[in-house]
Amino acid sequence: MSYLFINSNPLVAQWMNINGLYNRYITSVAVSGPNLVAGTGNGVFLSTDNGVSWNQSDSITGKYGVVCFDSDSNDSLFAGSISDGVIFLSTDNGVKWKEVGFVSPNPVINALAMSGQYLFVGNNYHVFRSTDNGNSWTAADSGRVIKPIRCFAINDTTLFAGTDGAGVFLSTNNGVSWAAANVGLTDTTVLSLLWVGTNLFAGTNTGVFRSTNNGTSWTTADSGITGYSVNALAVSGEKLIAGTSHGIFNSVNNGNSWTAADSSLSNISFSSFAIGGTNLFAGSFGCGVFRSTNNGTNWFEANSGLDGLLLYSLGASGKNLLASTDNRIILSTDDGAHWVRVGSGLIDTTVQFFENIGTKLFAGTLTGLFCSTDDGMTWLSSDSALTGKSVLSLTALDTTIFAGTNTGLFLSTDGGKSWTPVLSGRLPAIPITALTAVDTILLVGATNIYRSFDHGSSWTLVGFQTGGYCFAAIGTNLFAGGNNNVYRSTDEGKSWSTVSDFGAASLLVEGTNLFAGTSLSTDSGKTWTDVSSGLPRAHGGAPGTLLVIKDSALYASPWDKGIWRRPLSEMIITGVDERASESPQYFSLFQNYPNPFNPSTVISYQLPASAMVTLKVYDVLGRLVKTLIQERQTLGNHSITFNASNLSGGIYFYRLTAGNFVGTRKFLLIK
Repeated sequence: MSYLFINSNPLVAQWMNINGLYNRYITSVAVSGPNLVAGTGNGVFLSTDNGVSWNQSDSITGKYGVVCFDSDSNDSLFAGSISDGVIFLSTDNGVKWKEVGFVSPNPVINALAMSGQYLFVGNNYHVFRSTDNGNSWTAADSGRVIKPIRCFAINDTTLFAGTDGAGVFLSTNNGVSWAAANVGLTDTTVLSLLWVGTNLFAGTNTGVFRSTNNGTSWTTADSGITGYSVNALAVSGEKLIAGTSHGIFNSVNNGNSWTAADSSLSNISFSSFAIGGTNLFAGSFGCGVFRSTNNGTNWFEANSGLDGLLLYSLGASGKNLLASTDNRIILSTDDGAHWVRVGSGLIDTTVQFFENIGTKLFAGTLTGLFCSTDDGMTWLSSDSALTGKSVLSLTALDTTIFAGTNTGLFLSTDGGKSWTPVLSGRLPAIPITALTAVDTILLVGATNIYRSFDHGSSWTLVGFQTGGYCFAAIGTNLFAGGNNNVYRSTDEGKSWSTVSDFGAASLLVEGTNLFAGTSLSTDSGKTWTDVSSGLPRAHGGAPGTLLVIKDSALYASPWDKGIWRRPLSEMIITGVDERASESPQYFSLFQNYPNPFNPSTVISYQLPASAMVTLKVYDVLGRLVKTLIQERQTLGNHSITFNASNLSGGIYFYRLTAGNFVGTRKFLLIK
C-alpha cells in the first residue's frame, strides 16, 4: 500500500536560501580596491564581483548599523556605526575589520571624512577629529554645537560640513574653527555635499544648490527635482547624479536641469553612491544596491546575498514565483535563482496576498484588487467598487468570486470585472481576513467564523472569537488557523475543536497533508511535526509564515530573512511499507485540489480494504466525460491527476465506486 510519513533524517539537506533576496536597507556604499562594501542596518556586507553576490562581514555583524565609509591614501577604510559610536578600520579592502575607537558623547555617527592625517567624524552635536587612525578623538569645533552633522566635503585645505537645520559650515584650519556659509541657501537641511571642479553642490530636503565661490553664496540648481530630498550626489564622466527620495536623476549641464535616469526607480529612496572603475553603485533605503555601467543612464539590481528584505506575500502562477516586497513586485522564472521587477499597472505594490482563480492571478492590496492574465507580468485594476479598500482575502464558489475587505464582503459574477457588496444583517461590515469555499459552503473569518449555504444571502455564526483566521480544507475536514490554535470541523463548519497548541497565520494543503506555518500534519491535525529546522526566525523571533507551493517545493519567508525553499520530498515521502501508516478505517472521497482549477486538479480517496474501483467524470447533464480508473486497488490512500485541457469550462462531477461505497463530488473548471 502507499503511505505518508515525515522524513526526520538530520543528514538530509533541509531549507535552502534562495539567491538574491536579502538585507536591503543600505545606508552607505564604498569601493575599496577590487571590493564593493555596503553598510546596512545589520552590519557590513562585501562583494568581490561588482554586486553579483554578497557576504556579510563576520567582524561587523547585525549588532552595528553602519552608516558611513571613507578611506585614506594608504587604502585604510574606515566605517562609522550609527548605533553606538564605534569606529572600525579595515586594511584589507573591507574583508576584516577591527574596532579602533569610540566617539562620545552622543554615540551616533552620521558622517566620516579623511583629510591628510586627519580623520573627521560628525555626530548629532559636534565634529570630532583624530590624528591616530581613530584610536583617540577630540572635539574639533571648540565645543560649539552646530546641529547634527550629516555630511562632509573637502577642497584642498577647506573642510565643509552639512548640517540638519543650520546649513553649511566651513573650516580652513582642520576643524579648529568654523564659519557659517549659508548666503542664498534657503534650505538649511543639508544631506549631501559634492565638489566638481570649482563648483560645490549641496543636496537638501528640497533640491540642489550650487556655489561657485567656495561656499560664500548659493543659488538653486534643481530644475526637475525641486521639492525632492537629495540624499546623495556623485559625478560620473560629464554627468552629475543625484540620489533622491524619488529615484535617481542626471544632469549634463552642471545642475541647471535634471532628468530621471529610470522611471522604474521613482518609488525608491537612494542613500549613497560609490564609483569603481567603469561601475557606478547606488545604495537605497529598502531596495538594496543598484549598478550602472554607463555613467548612470541605466541601472540594474546587484543584490544577491543582502539579508533583510521585507516580504509581505508570496505567490505562484504558471512557471512564475512572485513576491511582494518593499515598494515593488518581483518575479522569478527559475525557482528563485534570479529575480526581475514587474508589476506594470499595479498602482499599489503592497500586496497582502496572491490568489489564483482559473486563468487569472489576483493581488489584494491596501488600496484595491488587481488582476493579471499573464502570470503576474502586468496588472489591471479590478473595478472601482473596491478602489481604496484594503482587500484581505479572496475565494471562488462555483462561478462567483468573493472578496473580503476592511469594510466587509463583496462578490463578483463576471470573473472579477465588477463587484457588489454582500448585504446581510448577520454578517457585520467588519474586516474579512479569511475566506474559503468547499462544495456549497462559504466560510468567512473575521473576529468570529460565519457560514453560508446560499452564496452569501444568509449567514450563521458558527465560530468562536479568536481572530486572525485563515482556512484550509482536506476532504470533509475544514481547518481554521487562529492566533493561538488550529481548529478543525468535521460537520461542515457547524462546530470546531482544537487540534494544536500553536497558532497559524497561514494554512496550506498539499494533497492530504496540511501545513500550519512550518508545522506539518499528515493525519488531519491529529499529530504535528515541526519542519522549520534550518529556517531562520524573523526579527523579534516570529516564525516564517508566508507559504506557497510551486511544483515540488515549499517556499517560506520569515518576513525579513528572504525566501527559503525546501523540497516536499524531504517532508512528505511516499513509500510501500504498511507498518509505517495506519490503515484507513472507512471509504472516503475527498474534495479535489485545487478547486476551481485549470487545467489540472488532483482527486484523492481512501480505501479501508482492497476493492474494485471506478472513478468517472460527468458533465452537468449526467453524460460520461471520462473514466479515470477502472481496476482493483489495494487498501490505502490513493490520488490521481485529472487533466481537463480538452474540456470547456463549467461545472462537472466525479463519482467514485468502490465495493458498496458510492461517493460523488462537484468541481469547477474555469477557462
